[in-house]
Amino acid sequence: MTTDSPTRRLSRRDAVMLAAGVLVAFVTFGLWTVFSDEGEEASTEAEQASAAPQAATDELVVRPDVLKAAGIELATVRLGPRVERVTASGTVEPNELQIQDVTPLVSGRVERLSVVEGSAVRAGTVLLTMSSPEVAELQGNLRAAEARLAEADATLTRTRRLVDLGAGAGKDLVAAESAQGAAQADVAQLRQRLAALGASASIGSTAVASTTSVRAASSATVIERLVNPGQWIEAGTAVIKLANLSTVWVVVNLPEARLPAVRVGAPVEIRVAALDNIVINGKVAYIESHLDAETRTAPVRVEVPNPGHRLRIGMFVEVAIEGQRTGGDQLMIPSAAVQRIGERTVVFVPLDDAGKFQIRDVELGDEFDGLRVVLTGVRAGERVVSKGGFTLKSQLLKGQFGEDEELGGKER
Repeated sequence: MTTDSPTRRLSRRDAVMLAAGVLVAFVTFGLWTVFSDEGEEASTEAEQASAAPQAATDELVVRPDVLKAAGIELATVRLGPRVERVTASGTVEPNELQIQDVTPLVSGRVERLSVVEGSAVRAGTVLLTMSSPEVAELQGNLRAAEARLAEADATLTRTRRLVDLGAGAGKDLVAAESAQGAAQADVAQLRQRLAALGASASIGSTAVASTTSVRAASSATVIERLVNPGQWIEAGTAVIKLANLSTVWVVVNLPEARLPAVRVGAPVEIRVAALDNIVINGKVAYIESHLDAETRTAPVRVEVPNPGHRLRIGMFVEVAIEGQRTGGDQLMIPSAAVQRIGERTVVFVPLDDAGKFQIRDVELGDEFDGLRVVLTGVRAGERVVSKGGFTLKSQLLKGQFGEDEELGGKER
């Protein structure tokens, strides 16, 4: 009895503690289940709350006054022919039909250069001055001819006076007139030769000068200088190259595999990265008839206008040439209809309600002649905002940043 009593009392205590532990475990599990369900519900509500504004960004509502100020214009998504486009890098080169080689007509030494590469000159502008023995000889001949003319004038005047007084013969008068005419012709010829050479032929001057000026024949830009001061040059040697840069050539070297897709007269779109990606349109003017033996390419030439001489010789450009039609049609919209919002590329599609627009994500293809190919996101016949889209984009961004604008039909 004495030995068993402690064991029985210990067993009852263990049973009570075990029962209490089980009870605590059930209570803890129940509380955890309740709070877990509440957490999931709260999380679900938070996700739904965060998802709602995202869904709302698919629509934009603009106030009437903002809509009026935006000057919204619409364009219809249309089908256009699917054509192959040939893209390549090109280089701006001078129009070779508008290049002048400036060459002096006499030999001599360059005294002074008045222009450098890039100088814009007008017709008659002095390009360089040179000293020429030939000019000096012509100047000397001119002074001698002028002296003979003066003598012939004096003889003719004296002979006429004698004839008027009856003291002279008529044949002497004829001879004096002939001599005076010949002297005049010699002087005129020498003056014209000096003027053609760019040298001075001042009337009445007794000085003999050897300098002559080489002048520009027309308005142009200096693209190359081939001589330096002090250099001796022969007559007919090119000293300066001038180019009229009102039009320039864009030359693209295409591999032989791409040449069959290109034709003379094909529209060309030229994008100039150095000028903020401006786009200049032109047409293929010439395709070289033979290939380069080493590169297996042929130059394709595009002549484009160059107002303000924005395109500079040697500038790199990106060229897209419209090739042959490949069959089928493709969706096209004006390039101005496309807007970038963060990582999204979108267009604004007007809805039935005035001032309400759907923000439609689109996938784009090539851009050509002010139009953009659309691969997905719109259908033929739908309308998109082609002008004023930037204003709508601004209103959307204002709404996203919490300003007082209506976005997706809600006051943000």
